[in-house]
Amino acid sequence: MVAAGLDGIRNKLEPGPMDVVGDRAILLPMNLTEAVEAFEADSQLNSMFGEEFTRWFCQMKRQTDCKLDSFEEEKKKYWKLI
Repeated sequence: MVAAGLDGIRNKLEPGPMDVVGDRAILLPMNLTEAVEAFEADSQLNSMFGEEFTRWFCQMKRQTDCKLDSFEEEKKKYWKLI
């Protein structure tokens, strides 16, 4: 989101209408897995960050998510918030 915002500022873009599917707004990812998938699928972000960084970042986040699954529930809640 930060990269997209910076791109809009640099290029003086208007934000445009909110993305809507049917009568519902498209929501942000609800967990780390969804966020990583969305990041990988975004060609504009991939071109801004580069393929090598994107691959590395997604791999690290997936490893983090797997590690979090091994935590006890209270600790998992804390780490998923930050």
